[in-house]
Amino acid sequence: FISSPKTDANCRFLNRDSTSRYGIGITPAMSMLKTLAHRRVDAPVYFIHAARNSRFHAIGDEVRRVANDCPNIHTHIRYDAPLAEDLDHGSCDSAGLMKMSLLQELLSTNDAEFYFCGPMPFMSVLYHGLKDWGVPESRMHFEFFGPKRYIAQNDAATHGPLI
Repeated sequence: FISSPKTDANCRFLNRDSTSRYGIGITPAMSMLKTLAHRRVDAPVYFIHAARNSRFHAIGDEVRRVANDCPNIHTHIRYDAPLAEDLDHGSCDSAGLMKMSLLQELLSTNDAEFYFCGPMPFMSVLYHGLKDWGVPESRMHFEFFGPKRYIAQNDAATHGPLI
């Protein structure tokens, strides 16, 4: 998810050394989102979540409930293979692969702290897309179970459809 602006005191505690980041995948991201909501963060926070469809989407309703209680938290849920009922019932906000163009459309600036997790190809593409957008590494926060070089390597084969 994305917190902006990067200087907001409510968001500075969410950094690489934070003790609030325990778990894997969506679990620590949800914990951070709930903490920001509890602190009634003043800066805008964007929680952007990609999933296959509603059958594979964990905690979607919970994310929206948290956002509804805090006006500065915005959500966007994107399914790359939505079911017919997902579109009919508004389970997602958009359909397709997560792309940098969507991120740039949703955000007014790249002057933010970016926290992301997911499969290695997704993280690698997002990492390089953010770098290309001018986001310094110091504002990219991610947890990857493997050497950073797998995300940071500039291999065109791993940067498929996201960019």
